[in-house]
Amino acid sequence: MKETISILATKTIQIGLVLLAFLIPIFFLPTTSEFYNFNKVTLLVIGTFFLLFVWGIKMVAEQRVRITTTPLDIPLLLFLGAFVLATLFSIDPVVSFIGAHPVFFGSLLSVAALIILYFLAVVHLDSTYRSALLVAFAASATVLAACLIAYYFGHPLLSQSWAKARNWTPAGNLDSLAFFLAIASLLTASLAVFTKQQIMKYILFVLVAIQIVALILINSLFSYIAIATGIAFIVLFLTQVKLNQDDKIGLIIISVIAVVLAVLVNVSPLGDSIIKPLIAGSDKNVSITKPIRLPLQAAWQSSASSLTIRPIFGSGPGTFGTIFPSFKPISLNAVNTNNVWNIRFDQPNSGLLDILASTGAVGIIAFLILAFVLLRVLISFSNKSELVRSNPFVIFLQASLVVFLFGLIFFDFSVITACAFFLITAAFFTLVRDWGSNLASEVDLELVTLKAGAIRAVSADEKARPNSFAWVIFIPAVLLFVGVIFLSWKTYQAEFYYRKAIVAFNDNKADETRKELIAAIKANTYRDTYHRALLVTDLAIAQALNRKGDLSQNEQNTLAALVTEAIAQGKIITGYEGSGLGVFQIKKVPGTSSYNVANWESLANVYANIGGNLRNDASVHAINTFSQAVRLDSTNPRLYEALGNVYFNLGDVDNAIKNFELATSAKVDYASAHYNLAQSLKRKGDNPARVVNELSYTLQILKNNNEKSSVINQVQKELDEAQKELEKAQQKAQTQKPASTITPTASPSVAPK
Repeated sequence: MKETISILATKTIQIGLVLLAFLIPIFFLPTTSEFYNFNKVTLLVIGTFFLLFVWGIKMVAEQRVRITTTPLDIPLLLFLGAFVLATLFSIDPVVSFIGAHPVFFGSLLSVAALIILYFLAVVHLDSTYRSALLVAFAASATVLAACLIAYYFGHPLLSQSWAKARNWTPAGNLDSLAFFLAIASLLTASLAVFTKQQIMKYILFVLVAIQIVALILINSLFSYIAIATGIAFIVLFLTQVKLNQDDKIGLIIISVIAVVLAVLVNVSPLGDSIIKPLIAGSDKNVSITKPIRLPLQAAWQSSASSLTIRPIFGSGPGTFGTIFPSFKPISLNAVNTNNVWNIRFDQPNSGLLDILASTGAVGIIAFLILAFVLLRVLISFSNKSELVRSNPFVIFLQASLVVFLFGLIFFDFSVITACAFFLITAAFFTLVRDWGSNLASEVDLELVTLKAGAIRAVSADEKARPNSFAWVIFIPAVLLFVGVIFLSWKTYQAEFYYRKAIVAFNDNKADETRKELIAAIKANTYRDTYHRALLVTDLAIAQALNRKGDLSQNEQNTLAALVTEAIAQGKIITGYEGSGLGVFQIKKVPGTSSYNVANWESLANVYANIGGNLRNDASVHAINTFSQAVRLDSTNPRLYEALGNVYFNLGDVDNAIKNFELATSAKVDYASAHYNLAQSLKRKGDNPARVVNELSYTLQILKNNNEKSSVINQVQKELDEAQKELEKAQQKAQTQKPASTITPTASPSVAPK
């Protein structure tokens, strides 16, 4: 019976690993607010902890804990330990544990799942399932590549509105797909070199070609750099081995295809004449739209600056999007930055910088140790092992790992690439274990006395002895699995309701939107996104109701209830408790994310929109909350402008002018702030020359941005009127001067073009 349980458990784990390798890259569901990352991470976490539970059953059945030791064991545990500590000291422990919306990956739970998955794989993969796992990754990458090619040429595979764009991919976004294809193409090439069956070899080379074609159609410079590091690794060590003729021909053909296609994609005349006619539909652009990226220099400046505040453990896993506004460089506000200044990036577009900012010195040191140990093993094994001489496919397999390590400089730490890295690494060590290398060996862990070290490892060749250590592993595995199932159910339930709320909102069904948002909050009260969405919805409904005018008593009560609920939701997510101008405290309750500037901005907008008898009191809270938002995002001109508008509506023109000036200083080409500054100066009435100057700036910026002619005409009209007022003021000043005093009049400033 015990032997049967052990065999079934082993098979379950092996099949489970292969299924995860195939499903995670392509898995998505349109039933949650975020179709891709959330569902992939949920599959990873539930699948991994289920397999850990099965492993626990196997240990108890065998009465032993058998593992495969590798050089990465300690570095991986150090890396996990860094994430645990960073979560404990996080600015937002909830986000650090379960992940930030809409990224989700990079949390303690997801990283723990990856590391557990590695240990599961390195223990249970044999030659058969190792090959199956690598084929699963190759097949999954090919599915994604084929899908990308179909969409690129204007042939959508799905009819839904959210899956019709040419840049749609089940991977979630093109950056993640490009990085994954750079890894998978070399992995698939290793399988092609490995197989001896000629037909299968040709099929695998065709798969490599499909993946490379998709990679080049995406045309990401950083993916080229990443795959180039892997190719450099191959070139460096392939001289020591011999490839057969079929392998050489296959690689040469793929190289030629890659070069020719790269030229067509990047040389506009050639691409327009050859590729464009093949594209169906109205969008025939050779270059497909890729995600907007945070410039690498700005990402570095943000991450490095965050370390000045929290150098040891960082801000916490998954919190880069929270801290980014506080540390982003003002250079992002420069003219011609493609509106990057107005985006609050959730990730830095660099896995290394994400680790640096979110886990601090402890996390980045742990990762660098992990990377150094792995690179040293790969280089040493390729250079010294005689096994490589007769098995050149190993070099391609190792090269795929090199691509990941260097690609993290330019790409985010995503679930599909991280999962591929950890499982391929495990496959590599099981391969060298089966070859008899001392890099990996099987041992049994036994529970001994504390004086003897508590746990000891003995060779797997020794006769197995019943050991209670299996129960020490099994009980936590059961508890973790039950906890993960419960947590995943609640988070999935909340995401399901949130998705329904989004659909209802898009259909202009306000009451249904509120109902679904409240259900989402009940399912998961710790996600500030849901509270903020309810706040925004309440505010929108209240504004629409207020615009009706002549409200009945019931409508007035509804309006008051909506505003009250919106304020309550804002207080939950910010912790704001204000008692006077500049006097407030932050009180944390479930759902509070007081470092998230979006929460403060949302609450401030509610207070700023309250009128009537409550206006003055609400304005105090609007000033407090906008001021806190400015502290968290000090380079954002929109926040200064919003605060200036509050002061302007109160009649405090001097403070309004001050904040509008700060907005224009933060971003010199921010037309709205220049316009509002002109209105404030006009109301103050003591500097008509500056009014002309600010309106001139506004007009020039609007023209540069190709704004609507109606807007430009309106500003031009106001500018003409302001110039007339300036001329009157100058004439009045001239007539009031003594006749003997003759001074030239100052000409108005002119906005630079």
